[in-house]
Amino acid sequence: MRRRPRGWRGFARAVGSVIGLTGLGLLGVYLWQPQRIELFPGEPPNLPPVRLGDTGLLRPGARVLLVTAHPDDEAFYVGGTLLRLRETGAEVRLVVMTDGDKGYYPLHDARATARIRRQEQLRAAQLFGIRSVRFLGLPDGRLQPSEEAIRKLEPEFREFQPEILLTFDPEHVRRVYHRDHRHAGLAAVEAARRSGFEGWMLLFSTRAANTGLDASDVWDEAQRLLGVHASQFSGPRLAYIQSMVDGRAREAARRMGLEGRRLEPFRAIRVGDGR
Repeated sequence: MRRRPRGWRGFARAVGSVIGLTGLGLLGVYLWQPQRIELFPGEPPNLPPVRLGDTGLLRPGARVLLVTAHPDDEAFYVGGTLLRLRETGAEVRLVVMTDGDKGYYPLHDARATARIRRQEQLRAAQLFGIRSVRFLGLPDGRLQPSEEAIRKLEPEFREFQPEILLTFDPEHVRRVYHRDHRHAGLAAVEAARRSGFEGWMLLFSTRAANTGLDASDVWDEAQRLLGVHASQFSGPRLAYIQSMVDGRAREAARRMGLEGRRLEPFRAIRVGDGR
């Protein structure tokens, strides 16, 4: 009778060890992959609304610098906005911080993927009316708002002299977000500060939107252009991504009193005196 308690204690210790090792393994996987979860995001700030027209985004010939983390981010987050900018004759420069090669998969052919994704990005940029594209070639899935990243971005501000910066919101991220997205936003905002940028920052993928662009009239084309990034979105996955993007745009429109429309939301911040 005395052996049974020791046996149960041994079994409990074994189960505890398995649970502990499993937990450590899951934690390791979570830290290795780039998706992050905001467990306690808190309430976003209640910012005063900004009229999109006041930012000058749709002014004919506006100079817009778009900084993304990966090829396909432009179509996923601001495809409708880019089509509206194409209509106004805006001069848009796209800076893609990584090649989206998913180098964090150890058996993945990162170089081949990078070539394909650059080609897709160049094709998408042409269709969106983007006049120049720069690839920084920083590590996909491991992007950091490092001195290297910031130094690579600073010349884009000084050379291009944008009036508007479009990039990821690095502060009020969505509950589930990609680490590279947040870090791209952090690097872009810091590079803007160091370069003396003055104008509007329109930050997307945000929980604190105070303005938005109604993309309803160009929405069908924006949805189609997601498919240009065929290495990422094709077949059933393309349909799923289109549905996700459409759902987010519908919800953003509903929140701003535009039921039934498609809205791409931004957190708008004015920096300096503007232009």
